[in-house]
Amino acid sequence: MDVILRELAGGIRFAGIRNSLTRAVSIGIFVRNGSVDEGKGESGLSHFLEHMNFKGTNRRDARKISVDMDDIGAQINAYTSKEITCFYVSVIDSHLKEAVDCLADIFICSVYPEDELEREKNVVIEELAMAEDTPDDVANETVTSLYFKGTPLEKRILGDRETIRNVSREDLLAFRNSHYRPDNIVISAAGNFDVDTITDLLNGAFAKLRHDSCLRTGFDYSGWAPSCGIETVKKEIEQAHIEIALPGIPFLNDMKYAVAVVSNAFGGCMSSRLFQKVREEMGLAYSVYSFASSYRGAGIFQIYANTSGENSIRVTEVILSEIERLKNGGLEEDEIRRSIEQMKGEFILSSESSYAVMSLMGRNMLLKGMPVTPDMVLEKIGGIGAKDVADAVAGIFGPGTVDLVYVGSDTARFEERFGK
Repeated sequence: MDVILRELAGGIRFAGIRNSLTRAVSIGIFVRNGSVDEGKGESGLSHFLEHMNFKGTNRRDARKISVDMDDIGAQINAYTSKEITCFYVSVIDSHLKEAVDCLADIFICSVYPEDELEREKNVVIEELAMAEDTPDDVANETVTSLYFKGTPLEKRILGDRETIRNVSREDLLAFRNSHYRPDNIVISAAGNFDVDTITDLLNGAFAKLRHDSCLRTGFDYSGWAPSCGIETVKKEIEQAHIEIALPGIPFLNDMKYAVAVVSNAFGGCMSSRLFQKVREEMGLAYSVYSFASSYRGAGIFQIYANTSGENSIRVTEVILSEIERLKNGGLEEDEIRRSIEQMKGEFILSSESSYAVMSLMGRNMLLKGMPVTPDMVLEKIGGIGAKDVADAVAGIFGPGTVDLVYVGSDTARFEERFGK
C-alpha cells in the first residue's frame, strides 16, 4: 500500500491510502488534544467540546447534521481519548463531496448555541453517571488513575460535574481556538477516492481555520515511576470486578509490538493462559483478559476479571500466580508462534475496513509524525522473535510494580487478604 502525503491549507498534514477495490471511503480529522492537555478548571472540556461540535453550525442545526448524513448513508461520529480527539466519517465514494463538506463544517464552523450548550451539559453528566454505574469502567478508571498518579495520564476523559456544569460558550471557544490549530491537526483518508478531488475539497474547507501555532507544554516522563498499591471501591453489586496494572511501553517504542504478543498469549485470545486457566479449567469467571495501552510518554499493561464476590480472592490469587509463572518461565515457543499468527490474522481481517486503515494512519501521523500502513504493522509483528518476547516479559513483569483494584460489595475481605 502506497501512502499519499500532502500538506494542506495552513500546514495541515494529510495522509491517504487508496483502495480501488472498495466503494467505501473513511476520512478522519485527528487533533492532538485530549484529557492530558487540560489545565486547571478544564477537566472534561476536550470531550465536551467534541459533543458540542455536533450541535450546529452557521449552515446546519443539530438535526440537519444528522439528516444530511443519513440522506447519503454516511456514518459520522467522533471520540475523545487521553491524547487525541478525532472526528470522522465513512461514506460510499459517490458521496465523498457531501461527506467532507459536513465533516469540515462541524469541525470548523460550529457555533455552540446557548440552548444546545445547556442541554448537552445534562447529556454529558448523564454519561458520567452511566460510567460510574458501570463497574468495569470504574475498575479501569481507578487503576489507570492509580498507576499514572502525578501525571497528566491520570486525568479522567469525561472530566467532572462541576467543570461541565459551569462551562460557558466563551470557555469552549477559547479552548477550541487554543487547540484546534493546523500544526496540531492531521487528516487521514482510506478507501476509494481521487487524490486531487479530496485534497481540493479539504483545502477549500480548511482555509477558514485559524493559522496560529499551538502552544504545547509536555510532561517529562523520564523522571517518573508508576505507583504500586491497592484500592477498593465499594458497590452493592452481585459480582466483583478486579483490575491489575503493570508497566507498559510508550507509543513511540517499537517494543509495543512484542508487548502485544505477550498480552495476546497471556490473556488476549481463547487459547491464552488466563482464559484457559481461569475460565476453561477452573470455571471461575466469564470474562478474563489482558491488554496493553501505549501513550506518547508511557504505557500500561492491564489485566481484568469479573467473578462472583465469593470467588474474587481466589481469582486474584490465580492471576497473580500466573503472573509469577510468566515472569519466571517466559512463554513457550508454540505460544509465541500461535500468538503472532492469531494477531496477524485478526489484524488482516480488521484492515479490510477503510475506517481501521484510516485510524491507523491518522494516529501514527499525529503522535509519531509518520504514517504507518497495515503492511508495516504486519512486518513488525512477523519479525518478533523469542528475545523480543523475553525482553517484553522482563519489562512488564520484572520491575515488580503492581497496582490492584477491586470493585464490589465485600471490600473489607479483599483488603484483609491483599492489604491496603
